[in-house]
Amino acid sequence: MSRLIHTFALSLLTFSMLGCPSQNDGELSLDQKLEAAKKISDSTQRNESLKKVALSAASEADDGVVIDALNEIQDIDMRNATAETAAKLLADQNDGDAALEVAELISDEDQKNKVLKSLAESDPIPDTE
Repeated sequence: MSRLIHTFALSLLTFSMLGCPSQNDGELSLDQKLEAAKKISDSTQRNESLKKVALSAASEADDGVVIDALNEIQDIDMRNATAETAAKLLADQNDGDAALEVAELISDEDQKNKVLKSLAESDPIPDTE
C-alpha cells in the first residue's frame, strides 16, 4: 500500500512540475523548423522543406524566418518563386516593409519588377513604417 501511495505521490509531483500537456506538444517553432530544414543533407528535400518553412513564416508574418529560409534555398527558380509568394503573403498580413524586403531578394529582374508592381498597385497599399 505504501508503494502505491509513493507511486501516486511521485506521479502527482511530476505532473505538477511539468504541468498539463498542451495541444501544441511536439509542435516546433518556426525557428526550430528552419534549423531542422537546414540540416537536411539531400538538397532537393532541404529546398522543399525550406520553401514550406518560408511560406509558413510568411503566413504568420515572421519576416526574419522568411528571409533566413529564402537565403538557404539553393535552387534559384524555387527561391524566386517562394520569395514572390512570401512577399504577397506578407502584404496580405499588412507587413509592407517585409513584403518589399522579400521582393528585393528575387534575383530575376523581370519577376522582381512584376512583384514590386503588384505590391505598388495593391489596394489597399500595405502599411509601411
